[in-house]
Amino acid sequence: MEERLLIFTKQKIYINQEFTILQNVPNSEFFSAINALLEAQKPNIIQAVSNLTTREGQHGHLSAFVVDMFCTTMIDVANEFNVPTLVFYTFSVASLGLNLYLHTLRERDNIDLTQLLQEKEAAIPSFANPIPSNPLPSFVRNKEREPFFMSLARGLKKVNGIIIYPVGPLLNPEPKTKGTVDADSDDIMKWLHNQPPSSVVFLCFGSRGYFDEDQVKEIAHVVENSGARFVWSLRKPLVKGTMAAPSDYSLYDLGPVLPEGFLDRTAEIGRIIRWAQQAQILAHPAIGGFVSHYGWNSTLESIYFGVPIAAWPLFVEQQANAFELVCELQIGVWRLHWIIGWSLVVSLTILTYFNSNTPSIIILIILYTIPSHIYKKKTQEYQTIQKTVTHRVSVYPSKMKKAEVVIIPSPGVGHLVSTLEFAKLLINRDNRLRITILVIKFPHTTDDDVDVYTKSLPISDSLQVINLPECSLPPNTEPRFVMNALLEAQKPNVKQAVSNLTTREGQPPGHLAAFVVDMFCTTMIDIAKEFSIPALIFFTSGVAFLGLMLHLHTLFERDNIDSTQLLQQNEVAIPSFANSIPINSLPSFLLHKEYESFFMNFAGGIKKANAIIVNSFEELESHAVQSFFSHPDLAELPVYPVGPLLNPEPKTKGTDESDDIIKWLDDQPPSSVVFLCFGSRGSFDEDQVKEIAHAIENCGARFVWSLRKPSPKGIMVSPSDYPLSDLESVLPEGFLDRTTGIGRVIGWAQQAQILAHPATGGFVSHCGWNSTLESIYFGVPIAAWPLYAEQQANAFELVCELKIGVEIALDYKVGFNEGPNYLVTADKIERGIRNLLDKDGEFRKKVIEMSEKSKKTLLEGGSSYTYLGHLIDYIMNQVSN
Repeated sequence: MEERLLIFTKQKIYINQEFTILQNVPNSEFFSAINALLEAQKPNIIQAVSNLTTREGQHGHLSAFVVDMFCTTMIDVANEFNVPTLVFYTFSVASLGLNLYLHTLRERDNIDLTQLLQEKEAAIPSFANPIPSNPLPSFVRNKEREPFFMSLARGLKKVNGIIIYPVGPLLNPEPKTKGTVDADSDDIMKWLHNQPPSSVVFLCFGSRGYFDEDQVKEIAHVVENSGARFVWSLRKPLVKGTMAAPSDYSLYDLGPVLPEGFLDRTAEIGRIIRWAQQAQILAHPAIGGFVSHYGWNSTLESIYFGVPIAAWPLFVEQQANAFELVCELQIGVWRLHWIIGWSLVVSLTILTYFNSNTPSIIILIILYTIPSHIYKKKTQEYQTIQKTVTHRVSVYPSKMKKAEVVIIPSPGVGHLVSTLEFAKLLINRDNRLRITILVIKFPHTTDDDVDVYTKSLPISDSLQVINLPECSLPPNTEPRFVMNALLEAQKPNVKQAVSNLTTREGQPPGHLAAFVVDMFCTTMIDIAKEFSIPALIFFTSGVAFLGLMLHLHTLFERDNIDSTQLLQQNEVAIPSFANSIPINSLPSFLLHKEYESFFMNFAGGIKKANAIIVNSFEELESHAVQSFFSHPDLAELPVYPVGPLLNPEPKTKGTDESDDIIKWLDDQPPSSVVFLCFGSRGSFDEDQVKEIAHAIENCGARFVWSLRKPSPKGIMVSPSDYPLSDLESVLPEGFLDRTTGIGRVIGWAQQAQILAHPATGGFVSHCGWNSTLESIYFGVPIAAWPLYAEQQANAFELVCELKIGVEIALDYKVGFNEGPNYLVTADKIERGIRNLLDKDGEFRKKVIEMSEKSKKTLLEGGSSYTYLGHLIDYIMNQVSN
C-alpha cells in the first residue's frame, strides 16, 4: 500500500509530485492576513484531502500532515482525519529552541520578555553561549508583537514532531536562472565570468529586504570607497500597508536613489541588479563574500557554496541567526546591530544606520578577515550536524474568534465612568476583544447621567451597551437590601442578553471569554459559572481598601472576630496599609453588627472571583500592590491594577452652566481656586451647608462649590440640584451677593473638567476613589472630607500614608438613613482650606510628582500597561483553551 504524505506551504498543497491549487479567498487585513487566508482555505483543504484516497485507479493510506511553521492552524484538519501533524520549520534549530524557551518563560513563569532587554545577555539552552539582548527577536522588545510570537510558539507545541529532524540543507545544489526576458541573469553571469576568483562581494537582503533612500546612499558610498568588485541586488521599498514583496527599480527611478554619478563611476567594478538569482550568484567562483540579512535559507545557501557572510539582519529571527553564525559557529562577521521590525501596517522601521565613515569598512571585513581554510573546515563540520528534536508542541489559532467580554457595572453613574474607560482601554489595546456592557438602572428613576455617559461612547463593532429591562422589586424592600434585590431580579435578563452574544446579526460568532462584574455585583458570578467562564471583579476602589476588605473578612471568618471586638481597639494592622489604621477610619458597615452580613457577603463574593481588576496603579499604591504578592492572606487572588481609568480630556455636559463656570475659571489666576465637590451622592443638611459657607467667606479664597440638595431619606436616588429660590434660603443671608466676585455656587458639576482647569488649585473632596484618581491625575491636592462607604479609609491613605492631601475631617461619617456623626465647624473647614492652598506645602509637590506617574503608567513601560497586557493574555487564553 502506498503511504501518502501531505505537505502544506503558505500558498499551495503538494501531493507527491502533483500540485493542487486551492480556490482563491478574499484578502484580509494585514496583521492576520496569512492566518485569515488559512482559515478560509480549510474547507478546500478538507475536500482535497478527502479526495486523496479515492482517486480512480489509485489506493493510498493517509499517514501524516506536514505543515509550514506558520500554518499550524491546519493541525485542526489533521486531527479531523486522525493523522499526526509534523511542522516543517524553515528556521534553524537554535532559533527553534530560542522561541520555545522564551514561550515557556512567558507562559509558565509569567516573565515579561521585555525584562530580558534590561540584562546584558540571556542564557538560552539551544545556544552554546549566552546571547546578548541586542540579537533577541523584535517581539521581545515590542509588546505589540508578542501575541504573534506566542501564537507561533503555541502552534509549534501542538504538533507530533518538527522537521528539522534535521534533514537540511534543503536547497537546489545546481541553481539555474529565472529565465527572465530582461536577460539580467545572463548578463550578470557573463560579467562574473570575467572577474578573479573570490573577488566580488554580493549584497542581497532577501525577498522582503529593502532600505530607504538615505540608507541606500550610505551603502553606495561604502561600496565605492572600498573599491571592491560588487553585485548589489537593490529593491524598491514596498507600499506601506500591503503584503507585497519589494519591487524592482526601473532604470529611470534608480538614478535619483543613488549618489549622483555612482553608476558611471562604478561601471567597471560592479553591477546593480534587480531581483537576484541568489543561489546562482553565490555558486559562482568569483563571489568571495555575501552581505546578507541572515534569513535562514540564505544562510544555508552561503554555507553550502562556501561564501562567508557579513551579518546585516533585518527582522524576525535574523538577529539570532547572525549571532549564531558569527559568535557560535564563527563562520561570519558581525558588524552591525541592525533591527527592522514589522509594524501593524507592514512598514519597516530602521532604527540604526550604518555610517560610511566608520573606519572598519564592511567590504574590507568581508574580503580579508576570514581565512578560507578556517571557513571551509567550519562549513564541512556544520553541514554534517544531526540532532533529534522530540519536543511536542500546541497551537494558538491566529485567526481567532472574537473574545466576548461581558461587563456588568453597578447601577447608577458612580462606577459607570471608570467601567466605560476600562472597556475602551481593552478594545483599544487588542482588537480581538469584543465588549458588551449590561447597564442596570434603579426602578422608577430616569438616570439621565447614565444615558449621557453611555451615549458619548464611539460607535464600534467591538463595544456595545445594552440597557437591561427595568425590573420591579418585591414590595416593602428595605433600602439597604435594594441593591441585592435589584441584581437578583435582573439575573434572567442578564442570562438572556449573554445567550444572545455569540449570535449577533451580521457579525462573526464570538467566544464567550469572561465576565467582569462590579465589586457590588458579585452575585452575577453565579451566571458566569453557568456559562463555564471565569468571573473577574472590577474593583472601583483602591488596592489598599481591597486588601482591607479581604483581610478583615479572613479575620471574621477564620478567627471569629466581629465588629464589637473591632470597636474595642484604637487601630488595626492591615497588610495593605503601611501603618495601622484607626478604627474610626474603617467603613461604617464594619462597625455595626446589623451590617455584618452585608460585609461578609460583599467580601466573600470578591473571594469567589478568578481575579480582581483594580482601578489603581502600582506607582501610587506600591505597598498595597506588593502586599498581594507577599502576605499569605492576600497572595492567593491575582490582582491587576490597570488604572487610572478616567477620561484624560473631559468635556462639558453641554449645559450653559458648565460653559459659564469654565469662562469664569479662565479669568482666575493659576492654582487660585478651591473646588468643593462631594460626588454623585454627596450632600449636607442646612446646618452643615452654613458652616461650609462661613468657612469659604472667612478665608477669602476663590471657589467653585457644587452644592446638592439631599435626597429624601430611605430612597435610592442621587441628590438633586437646588432651584435658585431654595438656594438662597439654605445659605447664610447675603452670601451669594458678598461672594459674587470670588466664587460660584453650582449644581451638578463637570468635576473632571473643573479639576483639569489650570485655575483650580485645591479640591475639598469626599475622597471617593474616582474623584481621588482624577485629582491626582490633574495634579490637584485634596482636602479630605470623607462621607460614607470606604471614603474614610481612602482619606487616611491619602493624608497619612501617601501624604498627598490635607485633613478636614477624616472621621466624619454619614450613615444611610442616618444623619452625620457630628457637625464640622467653620473654623475646622477654614483651616483645612488654607492648608490646601499653601503653595509651598510638601503635599503639593508630591501630588504633582504622582500626577506625572499617573500619566505614564498606562504607556508602554508603565506598570498599568504591563498589568493590562497580562490581563488580556489571561482573557485570550480562555479562547485558545
